[in-house]
Formats: sequence, C-alpha cells, structure tokens
Amino acid sequence: MNSAFYDAGCHGRLRRRRALAGLLVFVLCVLVMAAVVIVVVVASGQAERVLSTAPGALAPVYFGLVSVPVIIAPGALLAGRVGLRQSPAELVSNRRRFRPRLQLAAAAVGLAVGTAGTAAGVVVSGPLVESAPLGTSAGIAILALLLLVPVQTFAEELAFRSVLVKLLVAVLPSSSGGRFPVHLWVASVLSAALFAAIHGAIGGWLFAGHLVAALVWTWAASRLGGIEAGAGAHAAGNLLLLTLLVTGVTLPASHGPAAFATLLLTDATTIAIVLLLARRLPRLTG
Repeated sequence: MNSAFYDAGCHGRLRRRRALAGLLVFVLCVLVMAAVVIVVVVASGQAERVLSTAPGALAPVYFGLVSVPVIIAPGALLAGRVGLRQSPAELVSNRRRFRPRLQLAAAAVGLAVGTAGTAAGVVVSGPLVESAPLGTSAGIAILALLLLVPVQTFAEELAFRSVLVKLLVAVLPSSSGGRFPVHLWVASVLSAALFAAIHGAIGGWLFAGHLVAALVWTWAASRLGGIEAGAGAHAAGNLLLLTLLVTGVTLPASHGPAAFATLLLTDATTIAIVLLLARRLPRLTG
C-alpha cells in the first residue's frame, strides 16, 4: 500500500488528540443521525414497511439507500474537519477535487465484470430463480436505484475508506513505512471489519466477503490517491445486486464460499483493470 493519501494531514504533535476527537465526533454524529432517522420512521408509521423481509419488498431497499448518506456523510465530513483539518475535497482525493471520470470508469468496468461473473454463476450453479417479479414497476425500481446507489456508495466510501482509515492511521503508532506500512494495514482491517459488521455480516462467508471487498477498495484508494475508483466499483456491485433483489431474481448460489469467491474475483478484477486503465490513460486520474 502507498500511504500518501492516508498520511495527508495527519502529522504534528497534536495529531493523535485531534484524531481521537475526530473519532468521537464521527461516532456521536452517526448515533445521533441514526436516532433521528429511527424516530422519523417510527413517528411516520413506516416501521413495519421498513422492517419487511418479504421477497421483492422495496421499502427496506429504498430506506437504506436514502438513510445511509443522511446518517454517515455529515458525521464523516465533520470528523474529517475536526480530526484531520481536511476539507471535503481533501477527503476525497489527493488532488483536492473529485475525479468523475475515474469513478465512471470504475463503475463501467465493475458492471461489465459483475455481469460476466453473474453469467458464470448461472453456468456453474444453474439458472436464475424468480421469486417475486415486479412486472411493470421493475423499470421504475431500477431507475430509482440508478439515482440513489451512487450517492449511497460514495457516502460509504467517504466514511469508511477515507475518514475512518485516516483517523485510525493518525491514532495508531506509525510503522517504518515502505511497501508494508503496518499501521495502515491495521487501520484498513479495523475499518473494513466495522464496514462488514454494520452490513449485518457478523461472522461467516458474508462477513469475509464484505471485509475483503472493503480491503480491496482501500488498497485502490491508496494506489490512486482517492476514493473515486472504490466508489465506482462499489456502486456497480450494489447496482447489480439490488437490481436482482428488487426484481425478485436471485442466483442459486448466493451465499457461502461460492458467493465469497465470486465477490473476491469480481472486486479484484475490477480494481486491477481500473489501475491498468489509470496507468494507460492519465486523464482518468489527472
């Protein structure tokens, strides 16, 4: 890993105190915003719909897509300012600006690789299973996903692949650096574990899948100096997954080691191709 992106703004005698304050702000903001969202849902009488587990139920999907940025983004931005003294642009990339071409390229590659992976899963595991088709509403549902997923995934990348890792790097004792900066790897694993846990992946192959995906996206951020590639790949994966979900279609082998292997290969292949494109096409990262 290259620690330049994660070390930026983390130097100085007071870095650990500031970073600890930033971590506290992050946790408090997330808890407060989560409480507000819960109160609003309960007060509006929508709790039963949001908690529905019926096949093809859209309320939980849309609630997650809308509430995640509302809950996470404010805490991440404020924590970045308090603990790192960094602006939103600095939290996104070393270039101090958002690079949309890099995110779009990663999303396009991710969709292509993910579609190929789904097709391979059909060949290996059998045909797709249709459990709760939406009929004519499927198009509207997919359009909503196209609008909401990029915002949701960017907020998660900002929080877990930028702010949280940077704060942990600032708090942990610095290692000697080189090609294996131990403090960065430890911070990355801690952030990835929390990311997996909040997705309900406590233990098993599902946890391992989220953990590895988060580590791959963190590695991409360290190599490319920003979170755009991870945000694009993350968005592509969520779009494919949620499109199958809202249309009531699932792969026969959607859990267990087969699903973990598919996720690992998809994410690793996507990021590898994006890194190659970034090297061949400097305008993607310029």
